[in-house]
Amino acid sequence: MQRTLAPEILDSLPPHHPDALHNRRDLRVTNAILGNQRWLLRVLCSLVQPGERVIELGAGTGELGLQIAGKGIAHEGLDLWPPPPDWPARWHTADLRAFADYAPYGAVIGNLIFHQ
Repeated sequence: MQRTLAPEILDSLPPHHPDALHNRRDLRVTNAILGNQRWLLRVLCSLVQPGERVIELGAGTGELGLQIAGKGIAHEGLDLWPPPPDWPARWHTADLRAFADYAPYGAVIGNLIFHQ
C-alpha cells in the first residue's frame, strides 16, 4: 500500500461556499464535544508570557482568535482565506507551508486546521 497525498478540498473553495460552511459547522461541533478550544485557551493563558505574540494556523473565521484577544493575548491569524470582517489584529493571507516568519512568535497554534 502506497500513501497518496491529495490537496484538501477546502483549500480550493471560497469561504462562503456551502461545502465550506458545512465543514466548519461540523468541525465546531466536534471541537465543542472534545473541549479543544476551552483547553487551548486555558493552556495559552498559563504559558504565553507578557509581550509574546501568538499566531494561529488556519485561523479561518477568527472565532478562536477573538477569544484569545479577549484574554489579552496578542494574536495574529494565518490562513489562505482573507481575514474575517471583524478581525481586530494582523492577518497573514498565505499558505502555512510557505510562510517564513514564525520566529517572532512565542507560540504557533492551530485548532480546526488539524482536523482537515
